[in-house]
Amino acid sequence: MECWKLQQKRIFYFVNAVLLWSAESYSVSVDARGELRQSEGLLRRDSQFTNRTGNGGTPLKPKALLEVWTLGGALNHSHETPESLRTAEKERHAMSTLTYVWFPMAAVMAILFEAFHLRWAEVDWSLPLDRSDGREGSEKVDSSFRGLTLRLAQRGCHLAWIYFAGAGRVKGRCYLILLVWIHLVGMYLELLTFDFQKRYWNLYQQPSLPLFFELIRNWFILHITRMITYVYEFYVEDIFLLHWRDHLTRYFEAIWVPNTYVFKMKEGGKLDNPDQRIHVDTANFVTQTYSLTFGVMKMLLNLLMYSYMLMSITPTQMHPGSLVAIAFLYSALGSMTIHLMGSKLAHFSWLGERCGGDFRSELRRVYDQCESVASFRSDEAELCRLQHRFERIKLNTWQTMLLEKRLAIVQKWYSPLREILFMCILAPFFITGVVSLGRLKQCEMALDRISDSFSFLVENYSNLSTYRAVVDRLYNFRSSCLAYLKSRKDERDGEDGSESNRKTELAIIERLAPLGIPPKWPPFWGGSSLEVLQIPPSPETDLSLDASIYLPSGDLLMEDVHIQVPRGSGVMICGEEGAGKSTILRAVAGMWPFVKRTDGRNDTQCTGGMADIFFIPQKPGLPSPMSLREAVSFPHSADHFRDEDIRDVLQRVGLEFAPGLDSKIDVNTTLSGGEFQRLMVAHCILAKPSFIFLDESMAHMSRANRLQMYKLLAELVQNGTGLLSTSHCWQELIQFHSEFYVIEVKKLEDGSFKRSLVPFRPSERAEGDLCMQVNEKDKEIERLREEIIRFRKRSKQA
Repeated sequence: MECWKLQQKRIFYFVNAVLLWSAESYSVSVDARGELRQSEGLLRRDSQFTNRTGNGGTPLKPKALLEVWTLGGALNHSHETPESLRTAEKERHAMSTLTYVWFPMAAVMAILFEAFHLRWAEVDWSLPLDRSDGREGSEKVDSSFRGLTLRLAQRGCHLAWIYFAGAGRVKGRCYLILLVWIHLVGMYLELLTFDFQKRYWNLYQQPSLPLFFELIRNWFILHITRMITYVYEFYVEDIFLLHWRDHLTRYFEAIWVPNTYVFKMKEGGKLDNPDQRIHVDTANFVTQTYSLTFGVMKMLLNLLMYSYMLMSITPTQMHPGSLVAIAFLYSALGSMTIHLMGSKLAHFSWLGERCGGDFRSELRRVYDQCESVASFRSDEAELCRLQHRFERIKLNTWQTMLLEKRLAIVQKWYSPLREILFMCILAPFFITGVVSLGRLKQCEMALDRISDSFSFLVENYSNLSTYRAVVDRLYNFRSSCLAYLKSRKDERDGEDGSESNRKTELAIIERLAPLGIPPKWPPFWGGSSLEVLQIPPSPETDLSLDASIYLPSGDLLMEDVHIQVPRGSGVMICGEEGAGKSTILRAVAGMWPFVKRTDGRNDTQCTGGMADIFFIPQKPGLPSPMSLREAVSFPHSADHFRDEDIRDVLQRVGLEFAPGLDSKIDVNTTLSGGEFQRLMVAHCILAKPSFIFLDESMAHMSRANRLQMYKLLAELVQNGTGLLSTSHCWQELIQFHSEFYVIEVKKLEDGSFKRSLVPFRPSERAEGDLCMQVNEKDKEIERLREEIIRFRKRSKQA
């Protein structure tokens, strides 16, 4: 056993000596005694070798013990004999099966597949795909080189400023600085890895057991440090992105929800799927902005750092900047090719988001209107509509796949061809012994980093196209939402648009800033220093409207409308179906955006746009599920009113349920139309608003219940609440109103209709209606008399 251990030690020392002496980084020569000796220092690998001699020593003699392993070949870095090396002919035969069998088969199969696979696509290629979006109604995604670089960066900065000027003024900037520091530490660790790479690969040419153990120790320290930075980079990144997305989502909610009806009426045909833009596009914008921004930062740092290092280790036979220039030219050629081939990818990405949102909204509409689908037996028609929506998704997806296939061919060729190009440039210097294996690996690593930096557009072209579509959708949505807010602020303050634009957005951002900023911090650290938008108190004056009302198409609906709603009185608007009663109500309430005022006052002064108005539409709706307590208190919180008051009011309007106030129900489906309208009246009694607008809100009730609800509302009117309602039959509700208007419709000679709002007195209207009824009776008697005469004449002739 001891002999075996001794033999193992001898073998270990012998192999170690062989590996040390066979390293080509050392020079071996023969001294005056004819014995092998090692040179004192390492030879420079980029020096020229003419023959294998030591420092002035004579050539090695065959009698040297380790000559075979040390000097295996003149310039051969392998310990194999030249006869055992694979020749070019053997290399050719090694791939003969692939070259002459599988490669031709793959080429033929690809050609046949390209020729016939589109016949199975089942896609209507003639289906038009609209690319319009934004306020202008015809804006297209700018997929030019400038659109994917400078303009994209400009719009992205505008959207990012929303966060970093608001709630991200402290938290966001601190997280961002921390992430930049972590990334710089990561870059430093990459430098250490770059230097470690040379020492690691030189170990194969200079074997040493102590050096091996030191390299392993350093490897563990290096990679444990990289692991720590990697974990906390992603953890801090997730915290930062969540805070950013939270504030950005709240911002878009703040500019969209308060004026949803206006946006739908004015921009409904242009701004598709606002829910998708707020939910999906904001999340994509945050993550993609972060990844692309830090990708550009890392690209620039790698470019500067590795360019300097590559120029310092370039073989002396080459110009120091030649390898950097080759990488730049190759990447520029690839970027130009990719952009020319994939310029339409941004359009397809934008269309994919729009078509997908349209399909989801159509599915949601079918679900919400399932009763109508079942009543009309319209399932086949709904299936056709859904299939038409999905056909657009299929067509856009096929066009995207065809374009991505062409891009994939170039991208899959780009990286391997780059590796072969760099190998062809560096391999001769290694084969001739000019550079060591460690230096060669350093050059390859530096070239890869530099080429990746130059190839940022090639590697991220698909991501940039998707990001461009996301930025355009959010930017257009934000512009459309702010346009209405800015116009209202201009009218209120009398400012020009250029000065008001920034103030309006700053006010919105400042209102949301306390979500991420302590309220007592100074402005330097993010404290609020600008005027915050606030809802004004309820107006003490009457509401009035003096304007011309237009349709969304731009046609005039009603000219010179004059109406006033005093507090403490009831006003009624009468008219036939489709005359425009609901439109006038919305205009007075400040909800109808297509109004041209003639009295010189702005929205806030002459309408209830920001007043304490409770508007009950013909078909009200509430979020679900919610308890009865939440439903009767909405939009206030559930604890805004006392339980005793809620129960008393529900009893007065005739709404009492066995489950109780806190049982969750779907009020939109559980309550009937009449019960829902009684629930709205109950809220009015609890909230006591300044004005109540009823848009035929009692139509689903019986006459007795309708009169009972108006009696309850009349108590509020006596206490100073203004009431404006519409109805077909004013005689039934005459006791609850003091002023009456009627919409008169006249047909003109050109076939158009002229509508006008005319005040009237009930007594005069009643006499006029009675005379009209008498005249109609006289005409009916005269018509019957003529029929009798004609019948007698025909009887005589028969």
